[in-house]
Parts: sequence; structure tokens; C-alpha cells
Amino acid sequence: MTQIWKETGFVTDDPWVVETEETKAGSNEKAILGIDAFLEKASSGDSGLGVLVNPADDVTRLQPFLEQVSLIAVAFPAFNDGRAFSHASLLRSSRLRQGNPCCR
Repeated sequence: MTQIWKETGFVTDDPWVVETEETKAGSNEKAILGIDAFLEKASSGDSGLGVLVNPADDVTRLQPFLEQVSLIAVAFPAFNDGRAFSHASLLRSSRLRQGNPCCR
């Protein structure tokens, strides 16, 4: 089970759920979609979505839809795989987020 830590302690009421074939967000939950599913929904105008960025994903594909993103989750599947750090760095950089305060 994934737990989120903030300065105030562990988050106990996290509404975000990573959607898979078997798991879908319920009525009181918010979906975190894979990048392809996110891009499909975002291009049809959906907003308020979460996106899961995996190491092999190209985060620059998100740029046209960043205003529709509510949460970006970056997967760190292995300690020695630095691609997730590169993704996080790109997402925080002004080149991709252009001053959006959610990445500070």
C-alpha cells in the first residue's frame, strides 16, 4: 500500500486512485490515469485528472494539457533507475510548467 507523507504526517484521506484494468476510481475518489489514457481524456476536454508518468514515458507529451492536470504522479520502480528523477526535473522546470505553482 502506498502512503503519502507530508510535513504534517501521513495523509489518511487521499482521494487519488491509480486506475488499472481491475481498479477504477469510485464516486468519492479521483482517477490517476496512465499517460496514454490521460492524453485521450484530456484531448476530449476532461480536466481535474491525475496522470501517472512511468520511466519510459515522454513527459513533453503532457505540455499542451498541463492546465487540465490536477496531479502528476511519477513512478520510481527501481532505486537505480534515474529516469523518474529526470521526469520530475523536467516537470518542475520552467520549460514545461511555465510557472505553474503546483510544482514548487
